[in-house]
Amino acid sequence: MKQNVFISHSSQNAWLVDDLMKLIFAVNPDVFIFCSSDESSIDPGQNFKDTIYKNLKNADVFIAIISREYWRSKYCAFELGAAYERYCDDDVASILIQPMLLPPLNKGQALADTPLVEMQLADLTSAKSVTEVLRHFSEDKNDPTIAKLNVAIARFCTMIHESILRKASLYDGVEAGAYFDERGRLPVPRDRIAKCRSADDSFEFTFNLSLLEYDDPSFASVALVYWENLNLREYLSFDSDAAFCFTADNRDGVLNKLTVEFKSADNNRVFVNETIVEAGKNVIRIPLKNMNYRPLECIREICFVIHPTDMNCLDGEVVFSNIRIDFETSNSIRKMECD
Repeated sequence: MKQNVFISHSSQNAWLVDDLMKLIFAVNPDVFIFCSSDESSIDPGQNFKDTIYKNLKNADVFIAIISREYWRSKYCAFELGAAYERYCDDDVASILIQPMLLPPLNKGQALADTPLVEMQLADLTSAKSVTEVLRHFSEDKNDPTIAKLNVAIARFCTMIHESILRKASLYDGVEAGAYFDERGRLPVPRDRIAKCRSADDSFEFTFNLSLLEYDDPSFASVALVYWENLNLREYLSFDSDAAFCFTADNRDGVLNKLTVEFKSADNNRVFVNETIVEAGKNVIRIPLKNMNYRPLECIREICFVIHPTDMNCLDGEVVFSNIRIDFETSNSIRKMECD
């Protein structure tokens, strides 16, 4: 069955397209696939825009890799708009539009505020979704070729999931705040007692607990509050040695110990870690396998807590930076083969 396929994607998502094309060709070697990131799709000297429009006009199937990067590209918006115009103008729709979702964009965000909002999305991390898309390229919906590709499809989805996790930033969707033990009347504005200043990749925490009128404040902390639940457990499915890591710059040498609390959506402590710190920069690594149970799937807050009993004095400054998941699996997913 001869089909013309147009794959629309951001240049930043080109890393996954080659493997998707291999799967399509494995189901139907007779398809023609146009993809701007594929060197064979546009010959030297051809007009880029004219070539894209020509292939859009002839496409039977339009696949859009919907991602955060997709919506930042004016070319992607043009391609999707042109495909949708064909879809609406034809008496009998001669083009199939198949949006494929690339997390961390979620289904609620992917096509919101577009005419395609009701269109069914396929999830690129779901083997079931990818299999259903591949059925479009076979005359027989029960084609045994697709069943034989189960392992390759699973590898493809796993590769994408792993790549997303590797690229994920723990700075996305987070608000940082400074907190301390508040009892009774404060003698000065609260931001003179504890303040957190955020930069692109660090949180500077300044505290002056000596300004409090009571002699035994129990804590001061920086809390990173995530807008959506943070699933830290999924990293362990790829790397049993994955760890939560950060750098604590104990600039004044005021701290002797630092406590890190991981809290779930209901504000319960999932895990608490205490680490001895020295003056200057400390690289701290907390293995996730030590807290490998279900609440780790719904972390809402990560708190860096200091207690006066672990301090040399009540005033000082600590900078938290390079917050990440150390994700160096020795069993990285290999590029798949569909031979």
